[in-house]
Amino acid sequence: MKKFAEHTIATFLAVCFFVLTALFFSALNVHYVNIAEFDFTALKAGIYLTVLCLILILGITKIITVFRHPTVEKFVVLFLALGILTWIQANLAPWDYGMLDGKEINWESKKIYGYLDSAMWILGLGLAFFKHKFLYRNSKTIAIAFILIQVIFLVITVNNAPDEPSFKSYTISEDQKYSFSKDKNVILVILDTFQTDIFQEIINEHSSYKNVFDGFTYYRNALSGFPTTYPSVPLIMTGQFYENKIPMQDFIKEVYLGDSLPKILKENGYFVDLFAIKNTVYYDEQVASNFSKRKSIFIDSKEFVRFLTADFFKISPHFLKKFVYEHLERQAEKTATDQFFDFIDGIQNKSAAVALKGYKGFFNFYHLIGIHPPLTIDENLEIQEMDITRANLKKQGLAVLKAMEMFLDKLKELDVYNNSMIIIIADHGLGTDINLDLYKSGIEDLNKIPMNEKGTALPLVLVKSFDSVGKLKISDGPVALIDVPITIFKALGISGNFVGKSILETSENDKRTRRFLYFDWEHEYWKLEKRYLSPMKEYFVTGFSWLDSSWKDPGNVINPITITK
Repeated sequence: MKKFAEHTIATFLAVCFFVLTALFFSALNVHYVNIAEFDFTALKAGIYLTVLCLILILGITKIITVFRHPTVEKFVVLFLALGILTWIQANLAPWDYGMLDGKEINWESKKIYGYLDSAMWILGLGLAFFKHKFLYRNSKTIAIAFILIQVIFLVITVNNAPDEPSFKSYTISEDQKYSFSKDKNVILVILDTFQTDIFQEIINEHSSYKNVFDGFTYYRNALSGFPTTYPSVPLIMTGQFYENKIPMQDFIKEVYLGDSLPKILKENGYFVDLFAIKNTVYYDEQVASNFSKRKSIFIDSKEFVRFLTADFFKISPHFLKKFVYEHLERQAEKTATDQFFDFIDGIQNKSAAVALKGYKGFFNFYHLIGIHPPLTIDENLEIQEMDITRANLKKQGLAVLKAMEMFLDKLKELDVYNNSMIIIIADHGLGTDINLDLYKSGIEDLNKIPMNEKGTALPLVLVKSFDSVGKLKISDGPVALIDVPITIFKALGISGNFVGKSILETSENDKRTRRFLYFDWEHEYWKLEKRYLSPMKEYFVTGFSWLDSSWKDPGNVINPITITK
């Protein structure tokens, strides 16, 4: 009986070590490292994983202890070896496979990882076989030691992890996504990365778009505020610059719950529908009408399987990773390309003009692909991978403008076009070469401002006010994305102490200094691993934004106030 108890304890600890390593510690690490990737919290994940691990540990232990002592000993050593090798694979040999975002991995170029992994697993299992007596005698100590080490590292990971994003506590309803008010609409569309001179080139080559954008004014002399989406969307929605004084997500919460565009519109009787990139918006019922608290305590089964598959990818040796990744690809969240075609389908087949009781009108916000790389859509709305050339940028630009044409035509068909204020903008430019001949032939760039910095500051800005008609007009009045909230508020007659100047009140004779903060992008910002942005270089622009001569660099750098949690 004593021998049986010892075998059971040894078996339980060895199985416990392997299962917890593979399905608990590794999985929670995947969650915390990708905290913005999954729709459920670490607490929910931990509960699900605990239940799953307990079932597996007790079930496997029960099965093994049915066998006689020599067989039990071999199983104990096997699970101990599997646990150690899994821990090494997950923590010491993770290898670099790039962003696991559904794109194809060049497996052939990474064969060396497979050889190293294979050698490690073969050697490890071989040593376990030859040293099975030693490993079995020390199995309890080894298992407990590894479990305690992983507990310590998990505690450190949890302590250093960013707060759970607000979207995890909310569901986002799409019930009214393609609904528009018969009374009044404010529609804001972001075409990601659509640099303004590329738009100018397209309309010069395809003059029909001057009729498509009926009632719009194209503001060429525009400035973004930031070079990337993450801080640009909060700037557009709140009129506030992020200045590295507090963590970025804390800033987003503060400004959205302050005098933000969606919150004030909601308070003034508008139905607010926001469809944004998750980390750029603070999720709260005060901010949008289509945000509501999650009521279910359960995790969506497909999302949980995707989470486990990501964990399996981490712990698998290289030659198994390809098969796991194929499954992960099938479960991946919709890409920007998928969302773009969903938008076209929704506009064509689901849109409607409605009268919502108790509301003055709708505020609809959509964030679409624009010309953000990778380039995946040609001018015929066909999916194909394209190199980043100016010609291909215009091809995807044409695809996006065709979608906008469908959208505007549908609004006319629903008889809500005239009672709609429509703002179509980019959140920033791409940072590619600027065609100055489109502004004035023969002007040469002074090369004073790096093109990758100046180009990201030049967003597309198209604005149509209520009842505005006529061919597309072009204005060189100085505007900025910071002006979007006050432009809408003034058009709706909402008063308040708002920053910026109404775009509709901007004259080409205005003398105005605008601000742009440039910083180097790191993908860790999206994953919320980095709470502050990198040091930001401050520019001031007075004059036409395309020209180096309009830019002033006072030498100011805005560093994070602190890097502590």
